[in-house]
This record gives sequence, structure tokens and C-alpha cells, in this order.
Amino acid sequence: MNLLHGRHRLASIALIVASTTATQVFAQEMAKPTLEMQAALDKLRAPKAKPFSTLTVPKARTQASPADAAKVLQWNSSNPQAQVNTKDVTIPSLAGGLAVRVFITGRSGPFTVVVYYHGGGWVVANINVYDGAPRTLAMGPNAIVVSVEYRNAPDHGAKRIALAGESAGGNVAVIAKEQEMKLLAVD
Repeated sequence: MNLLHGRHRLASIALIVASTTATQVFAQEMAKPTLEMQAALDKLRAPKAKPFSTLTVPKARTQASPADAAKVLQWNSSNPQAQVNTKDVTIPSLAGGLAVRVFITGRSGPFTVVVYYHGGGWVVANINVYDGAPRTLAMGPNAIVVSVEYRNAPDHGAKRIALAGESAGGNVAVIAKEQEMKLLAVD
């Protein structure tokens, strides 16, 4: 009986050691980026981007971004995002044309329409820099995504006032801007 108990203990220890070794090997393999991800990481490291605070606005707008590195993966033909079709459209406005990019997959409708506004700190980005997120959204819930360009500050800052918000605060910012426009129309 003692010998049998010893064999079970030995088998248990061997199982624990094997499991620990397999977990370590798996963790090491997971830590290695795929070839595609390594290409994106290499592209991101290549330009040696400088902090925005040290650049003029025009220089900051032309500097390579993480979005540029992501495009290495995005345009791989085996990537489903590469299958999203786009159409650039200009919407006439009083201040000139407003650029929008429409993203649509080859699926059949009905479609949800998603209006997407890019990031960029109000200064540096545009619909080209933020192409990946709306492209990914189009792959999701059978949606047509319309990515809208907006005029960047400081070039087009109305009285150098900007409104911003997050979540409910974003709604408050939009409503405040609408109220401002109504007041300006009355004056």
C-alpha cells in the first residue's frame, strides 16, 4: 500500500512538472509576435517619432503614427479588413467641401449606418490616419460606416474655443455648440 501511494505521489509530481513546463513553453511562444505583428512593430519603431509638444503643428501632422504601423497589417490580403470597400465623397458646405469616407462590405443589407469621428487631439489627424477603426466597425454588425473629416485647430478654430467631452459629456459639448450657433445666428 505504501508503494502504491508513493507511485501516485511520483505520478502527481511528474504531472505537475510536465504541466508547468508546457505552460512556460506556451507562454514563451505567446510572447513572440507573429511575422505580421513584428512587421507592424518594426514599422512603428522605424520613424523615431518625436513628442508632439516638441513639434510645430505642420510637422506633427506629417509625422508617422501608430496608425501607419497598423496599416502594415490592415492591407494584408488575408486580413478581412482588406475586403472592406471604401468611397471618398465630398459634401458641399458653406466653408468648402467636407470630406467623408464611406466603408462598406460586400454583404447584403439591411445595414446599420455608423457615423464615425476620428481622434487626433483636434489638431493632427484626419480620416486617412484613422482608417482602421471605421474599417473594423464595418466588419462588425453589418454596418455602413461614414467617417467624417473635420477642420483641425488651430487653422479653423472659431475664436480659439474648443468644446470636448466624453460619454455623456460629449453630448453636453454638442448641445453647448448648438446653443452657441443659435446665439450667433441671432446676433
